Amino acid sequence: MSRKILFVAALLVLWAAALLFRVVSINNRPVHADESVHALKFSQLWLKGVYKYDPNQFHGPTIYYAALPIVWAEGRINFADTHISDFRLPIAFFGAGMILLLFFLTDALGKPATLLTGLLLAISPAFVFYSRYYIQEIVLVFFSLALLACIWRFIASRKPLWLLWGGFCVGMMAATKETVVLNLFALAVAIGALYLHSRYVEKKPIDWRSGLKISYLIGAVIIAFLVMAFFITGNFRNPVGFWDYFLAYIPWVHRAHASALHLHPWLYYLHILVWWHNGKGPVWTELLTIILFLIGFVIAFIPQWSDRLDIHPRFIRFVGFYTVILTLVYSTIPYKTPWCLLNFLLGMIIMAGYGGVALVRLLPGATLKVIATLLIFAGLLQLTMQSYATSFKYEADTRNPYVYAQTDPDLLRFVKRFRAITAAYPDGNQTLVKVIWKDNYYWPIPWYLRAYKNVGYWGGVIPPDPSAPIVISSYDLDDVMTSKLNNTHLMTGLYAIRPGVYLELWVRMDVWKDYLKTLKPGDDGN
Repeated sequence: MSRKILFVAALLVLWAAALLFRVVSINNRPVHADESVHALKFSQLWLKGVYKYDPNQFHGPTIYYAALPIVWAEGRINFADTHISDFRLPIAFFGAGMILLLFFLTDALGKPATLLTGLLLAISPAFVFYSRYYIQEIVLVFFSLALLACIWRFIASRKPLWLLWGGFCVGMMAATKETVVLNLFALAVAIGALYLHSRYVEKKPIDWRSGLKISYLIGAVIIAFLVMAFFITGNFRNPVGFWDYFLAYIPWVHRAHASALHLHPWLYYLHILVWWHNGKGPVWTELLTIILFLIGFVIAFIPQWSDRLDIHPRFIRFVGFYTVILTLVYSTIPYKTPWCLLNFLLGMIIMAGYGGVALVRLLPGATLKVIATLLIFAGLLQLTMQSYATSFKYEADTRNPYVYAQTDPDLLRFVKRFRAITAAYPDGNQTLVKVIWKDNYYWPIPWYLRAYKNVGYWGGVIPPDPSAPIVISSYDLDDVMTSKLNNTHLMTGLYAIRPGVYLELWVRMDVWKDYLKTLKPGDDGN
């Protein structure tokens, strides 16, 4: 069996292992508020064929389109029939699919470094955790890696077709999330930095013109705009969505500085990756990746070292520039959510794969090579164990740095009681339910009530008559609800919905009595 076949087989094994890591027990974490919002937006596309871009929230619709094949394959008929796995599975496929994209970088990284990069991607706690999460970031990073692969394939082959594929990738990134501008900015600066380094440090200017035709660049730009427009306008049915997309940068720029909830210090992302310890929980760290990234970055810029390896040093330097710039950009922006770190962690992992292999090869003597290999192996084992803990043991624990504004498992206790109460009431899933909240952030309650036909939501407003067989209210409205419902309803429980956010379950007396009749002796209903 040839080395090429063995390499491809090894890459496929890594892909399969990564996919398994991402799909096993994919429902084990309560539905996040963001996931529930996206699921509802998906249902409008699926059931009504309608998508309307909102310049204030939600980002692009590519994850909605990605979920369509899963829902069709599962034979779902209505939104109530769907499971959260229907939405998380396509993200898992994108997360694992990044390993297959590495094949296109093989001649830039070398086979050993490509496999080490794939292994680091497969077991990265951050990548595994967010590949089990119905939000846009993994899809954005998938296409950013695809774009890097297109750039390299053009450099290696000088075939303009790769520029057109690059335009497609940019379009998909733009249709996924508005933060694509940060990736493109980092790419542009990295290209400029590589040009200056090649011209003034290496004294070997890069030949940019070979195979690069302005017509293909224009074609790539047109493809990018067409792909983005197709998704953002809902298959071109809502043309104003294209204009709204660019207007979206106004609220996003404001939000980047004004949202106190998501304001974090400059070192927030590096703090998570290097050393995170909260309370009595374990220490989280992807220190192996950080160390190997730094080693790879240094080696790439020392010609007497990098030139000894069967790796393309200029591409590695380009990835290094891109990663450092993107890290600085994301760290500088005050508005931070932990999944955003995936954008520059990808580059760190590519550089780490290069750095690990380069380190072992450049160390003198068999003894040092064996020691370095064993240390890397130990680090890989630590990452695997931590990734397991992140996604299967602390998947909803606030001590986990990747758990962010996560739905409290206590909400599932509420769901169990709510369903039992409505099952005992003659109206069943036709029961009138009123959700009354201090604002519009009552998610993911709508996800868990999606099978109920008569649910009304009041965010930031209290209806003149809040009475209903079942009332779900924000704990912040306890005084108001008590004054209006205390004579006819019983407040049957206080449940955590997110950190610091609670709901009250008010049940009308007759409904509560029907429910109590269904309980067995000694059963408190919880």
